[in-house]
Amino acid sequence: MGKTTLTAAIALRLSQDRKVGLIDMDFFNSSLGIALGLEKLPEFKEENGIKPGEVNPNLYVISLEHFAGDRPLALRGEEVTDALIELLAITRWEGFDHILGDTPPGMGDTLLNVINFFPEDTNLVVITTPDQLSVNSVSKLLQLLNELSPTLRKAEILLVINKAEPQGYEGELLKRFPQLIREVFYIPELNGSPREITEKIADLLPEELLHLLEQQ
Repeated sequence: MGKTTLTAAIALRLSQDRKVGLIDMDFFNSSLGIALGLEKLPEFKEENGIKPGEVNPNLYVISLEHFAGDRPLALRGEEVTDALIELLAITRWEGFDHILGDTPPGMGDTLLNVINFFPEDTNLVVITTPDQLSVNSVSKLLQLLNELSPTLRKAEILLVINKAEPQGYEGELLKRFPQLIREVFYIPELNGSPREITEKIADLLPEELLHLLEQQ
């Protein structure tokens, strides 16, 4: 289970009684549709802009995949920023209770754009496995976020540890960034098809995590 599966699972759970919008910002490896068990993303509607495609009556998604299809996108530098700005600008977001974004891994242009473009009270959910390599990478990301100006930094981080029991390495994150990490949540390792795993995680999501997300 990775960030895309977690994003899809949170969206499914929240959409049980809220209207949720999903933005697929992983322009290089779009996989939200797979995590949601869709053969293809639902078509958007053109109506004074773009209305995201309907997955279910409370869940809607928009992605650059809607325009690029299965073609790989060779975007660099400012092209990534321009693509994100255009996707956000042409999409109609009114009426949603929650808007979730799936970013690509790492600390590239898309994540930095999210920090710049999105409201300061945007919640950032960071996901990692508990092994040393993954925790080391996340540590660098948290250090970057911790060093940002308070006017750019988002709300406190919600950290999700994927694949079961703590191994101890994640404890170093809490020691280094106690003022940044608000809560830590653990998700067990699961088996099944992508859609089955997404649904299982949606059922297992801690109520406290959902409550923290709903506060914004």
